[in-house]
Formats: sequence, C-alpha cells, structure tokens
Amino acid sequence: MPFMPLYVNDWQGSATVQLMSDAAYRCYMELLCYQWKAGKLPESISSLARLAGKHPRSFRRLWDVYLAELFDQLPDGCYQNARCAREREKALLTHTHRVNAGRAGGKAKAGLEPGSSNAKAGLKQSQSQSEPQSEPEAQETTSSTGVDWDGVACDWNEIAVKHGRPCVIGMNDDRKAKYKARLKEFPDFWEIIEREFEQLSEFAQTGTWLTFDWCLGKKNFPKLAEGNYREQAEAEDLITRKAREAKERRLEREARSA
Repeated sequence: MPFMPLYVNDWQGSATVQLMSDAAYRCYMELLCYQWKAGKLPESISSLARLAGKHPRSFRRLWDVYLAELFDQLPDGCYQNARCAREREKALLTHTHRVNAGRAGGKAKAGLEPGSSNAKAGLKQSQSQSEPQSEPEAQETTSSTGVDWDGVACDWNEIAVKHGRPCVIGMNDDRKAKYKARLKEFPDFWEIIEREFEQLSEFAQTGTWLTFDWCLGKKNFPKLAEGNYREQAEAEDLITRKAREAKERRLEREARSA
C-alpha cells in the first residue's frame, strides 16, 4: 500500500484532535494507520483495543469519549473513518495508474509492441518455458503494540479501592503471563470481575483470599466466573448470621435472668 498522506493544516486545525487526551491521540493515529493498510477496522472493542495497544476497559472509555464519533460503522459491523477511506481510494487509483503507465513504457522501450520481432521472440520464449515457479506464500504477520500493563494495574486498583481489596504496585512477569492466559480464555475478564465483586457478600470481600493474584489463578477464575464463590459466600454469611443471632439470644436470656 502506498504512503499515507497527512494534511498537517487539517490535522492541527481540527478542534476534535486538539481536544483529545494523549492516550486518545495515540489510539486515533494507530487506528488510522491500520485502516490505511487493511481498508477497515474490526467491529469488536477488544480487537480495536489490541490494535491501539490499550487494555479493553481503558480503550472503551477513550472510544466512548473521543473516538466513536470519528468512525462510521459499516453494514458488516466494521468501522471506517470516512476521510481516510476517501484518501485511500484516491491513492490506490493513482498507484494503479502509475504502475500501468510504467509497464506500458517499459514494453515500448523494449520494443515489445504487438507484431514486432522482439515481441514474437518473447512470446516464443515464454511458451517454451516450463511451468512457472509459484511465488512463496506471504507469511501472515501480526504486529503487536503490547499490553498497557500500567492500565491493567490501574483497572484492578480502581475496583480494589471500591471494594476494599488489596491494590497492586505493578505487573511482574508471572502476573503478565497469567493475565494474558486468563484474558485469552475470558475476553470479558473485567466484566466478570466487576459483576462478581458487586454480588459477593461483605463477608467474602473482607477475607484474605480475594486478591488480584488469586483471581489470576488458572483454577480460581473459572469458578469465580461461574458464581461458585458467590454461593459459597452466601452460605458462609448465613452460618455467620445464625451464629451471631444465637449469641445475641443467649446474651439476652442471661441479662433477663441476672
């Protein structure tokens, strides 16, 4: 794909672009570059977040506030920036025209006009050649801008503060590996965390087990997603409440008999 033009006056003169946060500005440029290469953007927020190099929860906020209005949704669900699409189409037409003109000029210089001796010789040579070798298949490459690890820690800490859980200082290699594994298994990882933390009882949330590292556990998170610990916490809450009520009744009887 030919180079992507950047109209500096339009870019710097756009109030929408100038009012973006630094994170939104970078995401916007990453998405435009991908559209220039591929023609359109994927439809899912998680895929857009990966292209922009952001955590889905962090990207979703940027998308809702800054980016959504800059991309139109196509009938197939994918997204496309209208200006980028127009410039890309013009660039493709220009590129195709130049390629065809170059080929025609090359043939003229070589004397390969129809009917010429060079043209006949070239045709004879091509017919006598063995079957052409197939070009090697282009290897599919995927460029990755990585995960916003600071964003992951911030997302956890935001939830942890709200529910009185331990915060994390950063992401070590072990956490990174486990997080990638859990996110691959559960693309709605953060939605599950928020849902279960909202529904888990106060007793469960004040325990020592509900930490970030615990949630990253291979065996722990599927059970959390299924609501198993919510039911267990409710049962433990019921036992605790009954024990507390029994103690209150006993103290009340002792006070009356005193």
